[in-house]
Amino acid sequence: MPERDIDAHAETLAGITEDAGTAAHTLAEVRRPQATKGVVGKHFAHFRVERELGRGGMGEVYLATDLALDRPVALKLLPHDVAKDAQSRARFIREARAQAKISHPHICHIYFIGEQDEQLFFAMEYVDGENLQQRLDRDGKLGVAEAIEICREAAEGLREAHRHGFTHRDIKPSNLLVDRNGVVKLVDFGLVKSAAVHDVGETERGAESIIVGTPLYIAPEQARGDPVDFRADIYALGVTLHHLVAGKPPFTGDSALALVSKHLSDPRPALANRKSSLLDGLVDRMMAKRPDDRFATYDKLLDVLAEVAPDRTRPAGFITRGLAVVFDAIIVGLAAALVAVGLQAVNVPHIDTFPLLALLYGIFLPARIGATFGKRLLEIELAVEGRRGGIGIERAAKRFAVEWGPAYLFGYTVKLLGMWVPHGTVTEVLEACALVLGIGFPVVLGLLSLRSEGKRTLWDRLSGTRVVYEGPKARNR
Repeated sequence: MPERDIDAHAETLAGITEDAGTAAHTLAEVRRPQATKGVVGKHFAHFRVERELGRGGMGEVYLATDLALDRPVALKLLPHDVAKDAQSRARFIREARAQAKISHPHICHIYFIGEQDEQLFFAMEYVDGENLQQRLDRDGKLGVAEAIEICREAAEGLREAHRHGFTHRDIKPSNLLVDRNGVVKLVDFGLVKSAAVHDVGETERGAESIIVGTPLYIAPEQARGDPVDFRADIYALGVTLHHLVAGKPPFTGDSALALVSKHLSDPRPALANRKSSLLDGLVDRMMAKRPDDRFATYDKLLDVLAEVAPDRTRPAGFITRGLAVVFDAIIVGLAAALVAVGLQAVNVPHIDTFPLLALLYGIFLPARIGATFGKRLLEIELAVEGRRGGIGIERAAKRFAVEWGPAYLFGYTVKLLGMWVPHGTVTEVLEACALVLGIGFPVVLGLLSLRSEGKRTLWDRLSGTRVVYEGPKARNR
């Protein structure tokens, strides 16, 4: 199989499968079938062929008119020389039946399957647009937001296919069509594997020992010929997402075997785009070598895709974060005053409750819910690699220590000095300096963070967190 898809430019509206498989666990090159002659103008059942749209290893696709409903359709034909092979014939029928079973906005729908003059064909939804391989060939790469949205829609289609018991096994840019309204359509179920084999009308005994797929996007277990499930599609979708953002697949090689070897053992190169840093954790998980290390369900994948989208991870500004700190200080101050009154009522000696409550408040709330009450009021929260919710005790403690540790250090140093130095002008100056340094440290670093990628402060970077907008403010932007 060539390193790139066969004539990706010609693979429109049908996602012609470039598949290769042998029982010897190698990937063989696909030979292009001879074109069917005299097709334009011909009638297949109630479909009249208008013009060719594309050809590939497993079929020819034509724009046709559905004469019964007066609408355009895409007509896929299995060439005579390919139809002589029983396996290819069965695969063609399997593709049509698999797609016909699934009704979903992100899966190209099948309308009709038939045979005429010993030629198999099926009619499917005509998508007025282009496949992503064509888009990549023209534009080089896509923006992060668009790439994530495309993969999110593809994942929704794959989730529906999985609900019907199907694993696609050939996810790649040329099999993802985007219509003129920007809607993604998943095509080419020629390599689909069913959890219920009899439903697709073809026995697959021993099929797992045959390698099928496209080397640029193939999952490690699929490359080994091991049993595969929907997680192989998640891997290929992760490769596709990397390709869309980076402008090239994560792995390249001089041969199919070289590519397969890299999928099996090489680490994925990080995305070079600084604005794409949040994606690396997501794509790494999607492309984990072991299926168990990938997402356990499509729902979990879709949740993270939504969370890492730029419109959900816009960094909170310095003023908003500063106001949240002010609100938090007021909340903790009121709580400290109430505690002090309560302690006084029961004759407990005076305790400086504010620092202790601030410590507990500033660590346990972010660890548990990912935000303080001040942040909640301003609809901002902490995120870790796009995930919302609690950030954990370790991250929260590290974050608090870096942000407010100097204030505690300066403050308690002054208190210790006050034990030996009589209270007066010197101690008042020291207390004032401690206050200025304690508050000034996070303020100065916060201002410096405005020029950093994602407006991340020193404590954000050291704890692996970021402050982003959440709730309605994020959803409605």
